[in-house]
Amino acid sequence: MATITLNGTVTLDESLGLQTGGVATGFEDNNDSDVALSTLQAGAAPFYSRLFDATELGLSTSFAIQNGVAQSASN
Repeated sequence: MATITLNGTVTLDESLGLQTGGVATGFEDNNDSDVALSTLQAGAAPFYSRLFDATELGLSTSFAIQNGVAQSASN
């Protein structure tokens, strides 16, 4: 079992739209680190390569199949 330790704070911001203004309002926090989905999608392939490419970390792609993984509720 893995243990996760947070050294700081975590904000779950479920407000609509991207908050990038740098000023807190009644509808958002002021960390303003939101990015568009396309930004995350653009980073998916390089991240995958970093994890599984033999010249990088070289993790096994069968890891999740062999060990199982956690998933949030899908409903």
